[in-house]
Amino acid sequence: MAEDNALGNQVHGLEELASPAEEMTAFREVIRSARSEILLAIPRDSSITWNAGERSLLRADGTRPPIRVRVVMDPAVEGLGAEREEGGEVRVSSHIHQTLLVADRRSVLISSGTATVASAVLVHQPRLGSLLADGFDQLWDTAEAPRTVESFTRLQQQLVGLIASGVTDDAAARALGLSARTVRRHLNRLMASVGARSRLELGMRLGENVALRSASSPGGWRGCPDRFARG
Repeated sequence: MAEDNALGNQVHGLEELASPAEEMTAFREVIRSARSEILLAIPRDSSITWNAGERSLLRADGTRPPIRVRVVMDPAVEGLGAEREEGGEVRVSSHIHQTLLVADRRSVLISSGTATVASAVLVHQPRLGSLLADGFDQLWDTAEAPRTVESFTRLQQQLVGLIASGVTDDAAARALGLSARTVRRHLNRLMASVGARSRLELGMRLGENVALRSASSPGGWRGCPDRFARG
């Protein structure tokens, strides 16, 4: 019976994974197998995590050269900033529907699972791996560079800094000389651009850097005036 199950889970070079734990184990094994290139696409709410532990598996040592890593992730996925800080090539797209990991255009893991439900397959077919890598290249070409503090307009930097300091929309509008409706429109656009689902998440992701950079620039915003500190 066990042999029958094993045959059912691995047919024609496709190996079905039965649990989220098996997915992460396979994910790390594929990463360790890489010798030249990693391609990774991560949608919102993926069961796969891409954090310092996984990135550490790619660090060059005496047995292999540096590996090129390209990552496309949904703007809402955590770890975007860390990936940039690690020097990885990263772009964002809201049109990723499954997690895809390709090592050396040969070994592939595809997952549409969640943190509690497994739905993943390991692909042991080099030709299919090459085709999926080509599909990743197309996604990469259409994805965008992630927005950074530097890419925001001065008004957007000031707005996020105010919101991050805890003021209300109305108080931010008064501080900037705008209507509350205009402030909300700007916030909605900023949230969409970085994948934040709330004003709180937007402030947590961007507020500290925006405030520091704005405050340090010549003639820049020096913080939230006391009279606007509360709604």
